[in-house]
Order: sequence, then structure tokens, then C-alpha cells
Amino acid sequence: STFSPTTYKFAVMDADNSEISRALITYLEQGNEKVHIEDKKEVIQDEIYNRSISCVLRIPSGFFESFFSAISSIAFTSSIFARKYSSERLKFP
Repeated sequence: STFSPTTYKFAVMDADNSEISRALITYLEQGNEKVHIEDKKEVIQDEIYNRSISCVLRIPSGFFESFFSAISSIAFTSSIFARKYSSERLKFP
């Protein structure tokens, strides 16, 4: 038998509408199908219950700023960690 990848139908509620949120959506569309549904609780529940969609991705307003804030924090922490341990553990005779 041959392998065939599974594709999923998903909906997106993008309140941020930023470059990073659009890039995320574009990435998820590769091999999957984005569908448009109303942003109403009953509609979402019906679509999931009827298996018309697999999931709903809700991207909140401010996602772009919080994403880069988190990345900056991780990079800063990693930089401190790397400096600390490289100076202490990489001592050559």
C-alpha cells in the first residue's frame, strides 16, 4: 500500500491580522484546507460535531507583539546561559 498524508479542514479566527499570523495560516494551509465559517459558538460547535472541520485556530489580537516578546526573552536567556557556561566549562589547559 502507498502512503497518503492526512489532510485536515480547519477554520481560523485571526483577530491579530499581522504578518506573523498570516504566515502561520499560510504554513498550516500547506497540505490542509482552510475553510471559512462564522465566528459564532453554535456554528463552530456544529461544524466540529458534524466533522466538517477538525479544529478552529483562534489567534488573539496582540499575537504578533507577544510572539516577538517571547522570542526576545528566550534569545536573551539563551545568550546569558551560553556566556555563563562557555566561560566556566570550556577551560583549556
